Amino acid sequence: MPRIRKWTGGFSLLEVLIALFIIGVVVQVANQVQQATWTGTRNNGNMLAATRLIGSAIEQTRANIMYAPTLFWPPRDTSYTDISGIAMAWAVTGTTDKKGVTCDSLRQIDYTARWSAGGRSDSVTLTTFMSYDF
Repeated sequence: MPRIRKWTGGFSLLEVLIALFIIGVVVQVANQVQQATWTGTRNNGNMLAATRLIGSAIEQTRANIMYAPTLFWPPRDTSYTDISGIAMAWAVTGTTDKKGVTCDSLRQIDYTARWSAGGRSDSVTLTTFMSYDF
């Protein structure tokens, strides 16, 4: 008489291994997406902090010129590192009109903020013009 096998239910070893492989791939992809999101958020935060520092430096320079133009005009090249690790620097250059004549009351200032995060360096540069004849 032939033996009749009863269905015992459950999964075969192959089915279990395939399911574990699929779960591993899904977890890996989710981890990479989360890491990319964190990196993007950190970069956006650094960009925001850098632009705020540049804006603050511009306003401080303008306030100094208005407060004491003889003391703070012309502005000077400056650099420092903020407490957040963002390196600020600005370079002041003279300006000329269309005929090449130097404008003593007008300066071009290039503000630059640099930072490093996650082994990647980035920077923001903003150019503005300032005058003591507001």
